[in-house]
Formats: sequence, C-alpha cells, structure tokens
Amino acid sequence: QTSDVFVLDTVNGRLVQVLPPTPGGEALPQVDLASDDPKKNVEYAADLVFANDAFYVLDGMGRKVVKLDTEGNWLETFMIANPKIRLGGSATLLVLANDDIRIRQAGVIDLPIDPSAARGSASDDTTLSTTTEGGVVSSKSVWGQSDGTVQLALTSPGDGTGRAISQTIDIKGKDALASVELIGIDGRGRYYVLATELGEGNEIRTYLARYSATGKLEDVAHVPVNDVVYLPNRFLALDNKGTAYFLQPLSTEVLIVELAFEPRSDL
Repeated sequence: QTSDVFVLDTVNGRLVQVLPPTPGGEALPQVDLASDDPKKNVEYAADLVFANDAFYVLDGMGRKVVKLDTEGNWLETFMIANPKIRLGGSATLLVLANDDIRIRQAGVIDLPIDPSAARGSASDDTTLSTTTEGGVVSSKSVWGQSDGTVQLALTSPGDGTGRAISQTIDIKGKDALASVELIGIDGRGRYYVLATELGEGNEIRTYLARYSATGKLEDVAHVPVNDVVYLPNRFLALDNKGTAYFLQPLSTEVLIVELAFEPRSDL
C-alpha cells in the first residue's frame, strides 16, 4: 500500500493528490482553491497542513486559514487577528487540537492566530509544537553542551489514544550543528529529527535522523536541499510507517523523492 500524498500548488492555487498514482494516466485528483465567496477564496496559498481529518490552507494575502474536508469542501475560515504575525518569509502553518491554529515564524516562534484564544496546548516562544497521530508534542532545544551535543527535550500528555511522552534525545553531529527540529513520530514511536550541520569550507549538510522510542540513533537519510532551484518552506513529509518524502523543485520539473535511511558510521 502507498501513502496518500498531496501537494499544494501555490502558483495555480490548487491542492493536488499525487500519490497513489492514477490508473491509465488519468488526471490527478485536485481541488481548486479559488472561490467567488470571499471567506472561501484563497488568494495566495502559502502553506498546507492535514490535521484533525481535514486540510488547512494558509492564505498569505487574505490573512486567513481555510479549512476543507477530505473531499475539498469548505468547512470553516479562521482569520489571522494576531498583529504580531508576519506572513512573509518563512512563516509556516501549525494546527494543534481543537482548531488551535498557529503560525511558526523564522522556525523558532509559534504564535496563535487569535491572541485572545485559550484553546489547545499553550506554548512559549522557545517551545515548538509538532502534531502527530498520538497528539501534540512540545519540543525544546538545549544548546551549549561542552561536547557540541544538542539536547532535544520532548513532552506530550497524550490525548487518550497516544502515549504520554517525556523523552530527551541527545543529538550529536560530526561537525557543528546549526539547527535541529522534530518533524514527527511514526507508528512505532520512533522520532524523526531534521538536522543541519556546518562543515569545513562552509559545507552545509542536511539530514533526517531517526531515533528509537528510547532516544537511540538508528539511522539517517540525506536530504538533498542543495539540489533544488528553491527550497519550499515545507519540504518534508512523514507517514505513520516512517516513510519520508522530500519535495524537490528542479528547473524543469518537481519531484517527490522517497528518502533512503542508512546507518551513520561517522558518529
């Protein structure tokens, strides 16, 4: 069985299902995000999240988030009322439980779209949240260890179906670590951390590290971020089985690449 993979076509304003492949070369299933109704219309589709059995589309020009069901039908629109939120640059969408919608700015700050709302799990400016099938996991990076290790502290109370989490992962690179971020957790409880290292001669290496449920490094997958004409804000996707996909825009085509995990021998 293959995973259902959807791509947000920001240029043409549509949501396209690219996996599983259609039989006989038929047209790919897609949802047009334009509408004559202002509350449903998406002027500039900046980001896409699937959570709570629904699609959430960030409209960067309309300063709103449009919620659609799995068939592409409109369900609700959430206006972005928080004046601190800037939708340019690397702003990405984050959806927690109970339609608690946040915008992640510069990769380090999660801001609620409604500053007066007290829904879902609160987080401060130094804590990031990752939505998984088992619930929302909060992560906090602790830098400054003498050996260059970065500690990633993960916590989650669980949601009745997912297990509670209180786990610290020690992340160590061959060279200096520049960034670490929890991408997701698979159905076996394994953690996936996106990491970037700075090597000699300003060499930049980006990889997805897979850790066991007990926090032990299992293997890594190279993420070819340097082999693209531009890098989308959201370029990785992970399914429940631990299959990771990379969105790779090239000069003449856009590829969806399944990443290959291999043991890391240099640590």
